Amino acid sequence: MKDNCELRAPVARLHGLVNQLLRTFNELHQRINQLEQRQPVTELTVHTASKDPV
Repeated sequence: MKDNCELRAPVARLHGLVNQLLRTFNELHQRINQLEQRQPVTELTVHTASKDPV
């Protein structure tokens, strides 16, 4: 039982960090989507992105 209690604090901190990273990722993803809607991807970008790697 004591081992469980000793692990709770580090697990809670890790959980908090993961949640913070997910929130940041989601915010950045939303921002990228907004920027893409304002400035559509150009033909050149699409062509370059779809090229096979060398």
